[in-house]
Amino acid sequence: MKKIYLFLASCIFSQVLLAQYNTSHNSSLGFMVSYYYVSGPASEKDPHYFKQGTYSGRSVTPSFHFQMSRVKGLGYYIDGSLGGQMAKVRLDGTNTPGFEGFWGEDDFMLYADLRLGIQYTYNNSEKEWFVGGRYFYWANAGGTRYLYGNADELAGIGFYGAYKHLGVDLNIGLRSMPGVLINSNWNIYQLELKYCLKKFDSGKSTWLAGVRLERCATRATTRSSGIMAFTAIGL
Repeated sequence: MKKIYLFLASCIFSQVLLAQYNTSHNSSLGFMVSYYYVSGPASEKDPHYFKQGTYSGRSVTPSFHFQMSRVKGLGYYIDGSLGGQMAKVRLDGTNTPGFEGFWGEDDFMLYADLRLGIQYTYNNSEKEWFVGGRYFYWANAGGTRYLYGNADELAGIGFYGAYKHLGVDLNIGLRSMPGVLINSNWNIYQLELKYCLKKFDSGKSTWLAGVRLERCATRATTRSSGIMAFTAIGL
C-alpha cells in the first residue's frame, strides 16, 4: 500500500477554549502559522499526467483564525481559518522538465478551513468540568491535503470535554456521513489535547497550550499523518 508521510509544526494563537466554565458563550480571534511537508506517488496527484515517480511539497501557511460557540446546553458551533499558502514542489523520477530533482519556485494558493454546526454541552461550572458533542459541515481548501486534491466538503462529528485545566477534543470528518454539499476525497480524524496554563482575573479569558494529532485517508491509497503544537489566548 502506498503511503504519504506528512510532518507539520504549527503555532496557533486562537483555538476553541476548553477551560471557561462560568460563561455560556466563548469566542476567539487570532493568527495561525503552519509548516507542512508531504510526499507521495506522483500518479495519485495527477494520473493522466504522471505515470511514475514521486511528488513532494512543502509550505508555510499563515492565516487568521476565529471561533465562536455556545458551551452550555444546545447551541451553535462556528470555527474557521483563512489565509495564504506559500508552497514549493519537487518531482523525482517523473521526467518532467523544470521541477525534476530540485525544489521549484514558490507558488501561492488559498488556505481555508470552515466548520458550521450545532453542539450540545453539559457544563458543571461549580466543579469545573463539561462534556459535549457536535455535528457540523466541514469545508477545507489547502492545508494538509493541498497537493492531493481540494475536494474536501464533508460532514463531521465531534466529542469534547474538559476537567479543571485539562481538555480533549476529537473531530471526525467522513465523506460517507449524511450531510449537505458532501464532495470529499478524504476522511479526516483529528484529536486535540489541551491544557489551561492561566486564567485571567476577569474569569472570561484563558491561555492554553496543547497538541493536535491528525490522520487523513483518500478514496485511493494516499495516507497522511500530522502533529501540531499550539498556544491560544481567547476572549
